[in-house]
Amino acid sequence: RPDQTLTLASGQTLAGIGGINGSLVVSNGATLTPAGTNTTIGITTGSNPVGAIAASTSITLNGTTVIKLDGTSNDVIEAAANIMYGGTLNLANISGAPLTAGNSFQIFNAATYSGSFSSITPATPGSGLTWNTSQLSSGIISVVGGPNGPVVGSAKVAGGNFIFSGSGGVTNGTYYVLTSTNLLTPLPGWTPIATNMYDGSGNFSVTNPLSASNHQRFYIIKQ
Repeated sequence: RPDQTLTLASGQTLAGIGGINGSLVVSNGATLTPAGTNTTIGITTGSNPVGAIAASTSITLNGTTVIKLDGTSNDVIEAAANIMYGGTLNLANISGAPLTAGNSFQIFNAATYSGSFSSITPATPGSGLTWNTSQLSSGIISVVGGPNGPVVGSAKVAGGNFIFSGSGGVTNGTYYVLTSTNLLTPLPGWTPIATNMYDGSGNFSVTNPLSASNHQRFYIIKQ
């Protein structure tokens, strides 16, 4: 092609393992899914459950991108230049074992990354778990959280402040601290007092000044 670009139109699917000598554009309504056989998602030909599709220049994703996760291996989409995220990212766990916190997958590999996905399916990796998309700028998606979410591990009063910290949050994710003097107050009535980010291990620490006028106060960590 004179523009050295393969454009998938709505309704078209590119599947398999191999390379594109040029750029790839996946239009809205089109599907990109590396590798071969997996009857769970309707692929009945080919011999490889996971694999890679690569472009020698750039890839633009506007349709549905299906990435299969198979334990310690997974599909990969590669570009020598830029990958622009967009459309829907469909993450299909074909390993037969549930995903757990700490799972991490290098699903894209490119020189640079831009854009963002409008949605990820399924919305969560499992009960009490969350997709961590903070490293998609390096092509990595991971699983964080646990059945209880963020948990307070320690609390103390120091220098006129109430300080509490804990773990179990979304790695590098944003959290909000809400407070109320009445535990029975519906959540919309709680007052936000801080916005912060979990660290790289999902830990958090909150410092809040004490007020002599309040004899009791409750706190909630909202993700």
